[in-house]
Amino acid sequence: YFSQHTNGVIGGTAAFENQTELEVRFESGAQIVVLASPDAGYILNYWLVNGVQTPETSENTPVLTAEDEGLDIVAVFIGKQVKLNLDAGENADLQNTNGGNKDGEYYHVGDIIEVNSLAHTGYVFNNEWAHSLLGEIEGPNYTFSAADAESGEITLTAIIFTETIRVNFVIVGGGNIVV
Repeated sequence: YFSQHTNGVIGGTAAFENQTELEVRFESGAQIVVLASPDAGYILNYWLVNGVQTPETSENTPVLTAEDEGLDIVAVFIGKQVKLNLDAGENADLQNTNGGNKDGEYYHVGDIIEVNSLAHTGYVFNNEWAHSLLGEIEGPNYTFSAADAESGEITLTAIIFTETIRVNFVIVGGGNIVV
């Protein structure tokens, strides 16, 4: 008796080749082929057979031989990697509040990063970024999406504004102000 579990699996599904049932009986000695179908933004990371990680990874499909006891087969998926490029421009510097410089690093779908930009004197950063795929986004936190993974690389560019100062002039006793 052989089973393949998909309960609680995130990132895709797996099924026996040419079978529609999740629990199937095979004759002893029969070859068992299990196929993985990753969701958008995910890839197959590895297989667990009776709780042990198999050497088949990525796109490989395990071919197992049926034994007298059952096999418990689980596909483990991971989000595709996305390269992150950060750009603060010439009027600011990048700052990371959760561990090091993230520029040029790789992340997986679902990873959350926190980035900040420190504007130079005379400039302001309001937690707004230009995303190379999505346009303008707000906030210091960013969660990588399946769309990011499909492109394989994104750039977040800090939107920096020139600081504006309001000045009020008061004329006492007549006269002119020239600005």
